[in-house]
Amino acid sequence: MGGRIHNSTNDGKGPDVFRLHSQNMHLMGDLLPGVEETPRFSQLYIYDTDNEVFNQMRNASSSATKNPCDASVVMQLSQMLDSINPLVKVFRSVKDHPSLSSRDSLRLKLIKKSTTDARIYNLPTADEIAALIVGDFDPENV
Repeated sequence: MGGRIHNSTNDGKGPDVFRLHSQNMHLMGDLLPGVEETPRFSQLYIYDTDNEVFNQMRNASSSATKNPCDASVVMQLSQMLDSINPLVKVFRSVKDHPSLSSRDSLRLKLIKKSTTDARIYNLPTADEIAALIVGDFDPENV
């Protein structure tokens, strides 16, 4: 999670308080896992998609879990996200980008249209989402 977390109110005289200053955001991590690392977060949509369900199940389970995830349920959820969630479609499109295979510096940045007050209104809908891939521009498009 991104943002500045303040624990100054936790002085032991009452219940713990979680206070977050500035904008709340989610950290996505790298687009590709490091050497000998298993894919997680956004990497599940891009890296090793042939074993995607297995990777998702391994990521969601821990050694303390006695009941493993049901692969058919995970597959159905994945298919549902593919068909409904516009962000999943953006992440999947990065998978086929040529820079990804050469492990060059590749970034995916999601930019939201900020015509309304972000404290009141939700994030953009599917037609308001844009993805820029660094280095994927022709000079005449700039």
